[in-house]
Amino acid sequence: DYIKIGKAIIYNKHMIKKGMRVAKLPYYEENGVSMLKVKLKENLSPDQNAKVYFAKAEKIKSKKKNALIRKKLIEEEIAALIEKRDTLPNNPEKLADEWYKYYAKAKNKHVKGFKYFILESGSHVYVGRNSKENDELTLHFASPNDLFFHVRESPGSHVILRSNGTKHLQTDIVKAASIAAYFSKMRNSKTVPVSYTEIKYVRKPRRAKSGTVVLMREKVIFVSPSIPSNRF
Repeated sequence: DYIKIGKAIIYNKHMIKKGMRVAKLPYYEENGVSMLKVKLKENLSPDQNAKVYFAKAEKIKSKKKNALIRKKLIEEEIAALIEKRDTLPNNPEKLADEWYKYYAKAKNKHVKGFKYFILESGSHVYVGRNSKENDELTLHFASPNDLFFHVRESPGSHVILRSNGTKHLQTDIVKAASIAAYFSKMRNSKTVPVSYTEIKYVRKPRRAKSGTVVLMREKVIFVSPSIPSNRF
C-alpha cells in the first residue's frame, strides 16, 4: 500500500538518515503497530520520498479508474451488439446497411470524454478536448505503443492513434495527423506540420501546465486539416 508507506515516511522521518536506502518504520493503526520495510531513494529527502510513494498510489488509482471505465464501455458495447443482433434482418444487403449505420454512429462516440473516431481500417483515434483531457488522454489513457500526434508550434488537441499490436498503417498515420491539424488553431490552413511519435517517447516536464508535453523523438508529416466522414 503506497499510501501507507508514504504516511509511514512522513510520521517517522526523524528515523530516516541521509543516504539510507532501506528503513524499517512503524505504522500505527487501530488494531496495533506494523513494521514496514521501506525502500528509499538515497538522494531524496524523507518528504520527497513520501511524495514518490503518493504519486505511485495516485497512478495506480488512475489506472484502476480507467480499467473500470473501459470495462463498463465494453459491457455496454456487448449489450448494444446483442440488442442489435436480435433486430437485424435476414436479408444480407439490409444486414450490411444496418451494420454500416451502427458503426457510422460510433465514429462520433465520446469515450471517457474524448472525441472518438473509427478509421476505415478499424483503427481507433482519440482526441482531447481541453488541457485536462489532453493530460488524461496522453499520460494515463494511452498505451506505450500508441502514436501521439500534435500540430507543431501551435495550440491544439492531443490526438492518439491506438496500436492494435501491429505496425501502424501509413494511411492511418496521415488520417490521425489530419485530425490533429483539424483540432488546432491551424484548422483553416491548407497544409499543416504535425509531429508524431510513440507514447513512450512523450514526457511531461515537472511542474508544467496541463497539456504541456515534450517529445523525446518525433517525426513530422505535412497534412491538410480534416476529420473522417461518415463513410468507411
